[in-house]
Amino acid sequence: MRRSFAVVCALLLVAGCSGGSDPEVAGPTTVPPPDAGASATASPTEAPTTEAATEPEPTEEEDDEDVAYPSTSRLRDLGAAATCDLIGDEYCDDANGNLWPDFVESELGQDPAADECTQDDCGGATTQEILVETQDNTLFILDASGSMAGDAGGVSKMDAAKQALVDYVSVTPDFADLGLMVYGHRGDNSDAGRAESCAGIETFAQIGDLTPENAADVVGQFSATGWTPIGASLDAAGPVLQAAADADAAEGLEGATNRIILISDGIETCDGDPVASAQALVDLGIQVVVDVIGFDLAEADRAALQQVADATGGIYRDAANAQGLRDALREYIAQRAQVQEVINCRIRADAANGSCRVNFAADALSVLLAEGEEARRSDDLAERERGRFIGRWALQVDDEYEDVRQQMQSDATASLEELQAEIAESLERSEEILGQFQKVALRPTFTCPYDDDVGGDQGVQLA
Repeated sequence: MRRSFAVVCALLLVAGCSGGSDPEVAGPTTVPPPDAGASATASPTEAPTTEAATEPEPTEEEDDEDVAYPSTSRLRDLGAAATCDLIGDEYCDDANGNLWPDFVESELGQDPAADECTQDDCGGATTQEILVETQDNTLFILDASGSMAGDAGGVSKMDAAKQALVDYVSVTPDFADLGLMVYGHRGDNSDAGRAESCAGIETFAQIGDLTPENAADVVGQFSATGWTPIGASLDAAGPVLQAAADADAAEGLEGATNRIILISDGIETCDGDPVASAQALVDLGIQVVVDVIGFDLAEADRAALQQVADATGGIYRDAANAQGLRDALREYIAQRAQVQEVINCRIRADAANGSCRVNFAADALSVLLAEGEEARRSDDLAERERGRFIGRWALQVDDEYEDVRQQMQSDATASLEELQAEIAESLERSEEILGQFQKVALRPTFTCPYDDDVGGDQGVQLA
């Protein structure tokens, strides 16, 4: 239980232990304020020890509607927000919606319109932004044109691409959804087979359906044979990405990145306009990025594929052979180390936020209890009753605030720790499966501003 010594003492005062001047207030009801006549006849010099004799004791039959200030049990049923207007309008002013009145936050030197216990120094990444950012939808578009049957250093380019893709899928965390589209596997690379091949674009796995369990079977369903309809493939990718984006939006992850990784050893040969098609994907308004890996691509053809990536703010990478293709895909895996460190930082920041809110709540409660105690010292019986109610009301606000704080931190930390564990497992599998994948390549450039000991050992540390 979190309570400072000062707050415990304040609780004792609210409970009526301040020298015996007030009766016990923890019962089912409280004393209603007297009428105007009774207030006028009350002696201002009346000794505190006689107060109980001048206040009528409530009865069990008393109607709750006649009680100006609800009892402790009824207050908990109503909730603090529903009864703040009984003690003054200023107690209901709460600009930032954190349950504490604005005048309390001002007295503590805080901005009533802001949450000053929200740390956002983790590269600008809030918990929700991290959840959205890690929800990366990736559609591979793989070239299966006839030229992919060529040699890539002891193995065909087609087989090298398939193996690199299977390896990548096998080390991808569950939160990243993958799909596969293929072109060039229909018809053949003759003039007679051109029309069939240029139209032969097929989605072998929708986004989310390409998994470590089925990747090898999926890539075993096609061979390199035909032409290169890059533009038409990008056009066909639009509805696939839109469906994934709609699914994310339905889960509250609107704004996730929808990425295409185009792997091709040649340029457009089916009269399409890949740059225009890439721009049309951007115009969908669903955060589309097209990255391109030029696999054993002729020097003269690189500019054409570079323009496709540039049209969407994507990245172009060269891969001269099978090893180069594996290295190009490992770049995406290495980026997860950066995400992991941001998640580590966010967990530490959320722990710091929780500590800040605990300390703030203790200070705010002290302010309200002091307000109540001052009213309890009044010569006016109604004002003393109001003071007792302020004390009970303050404790209710504190309880409700603590419940919300714990739930917020618990939910955020659980989500982040789940992502953290998935990334750590992915990086470990990467080292096992991809062989030459070095830990040193994973070290991020991001530095968390929070000490590692804030909130305990919260993060999985990079080796």
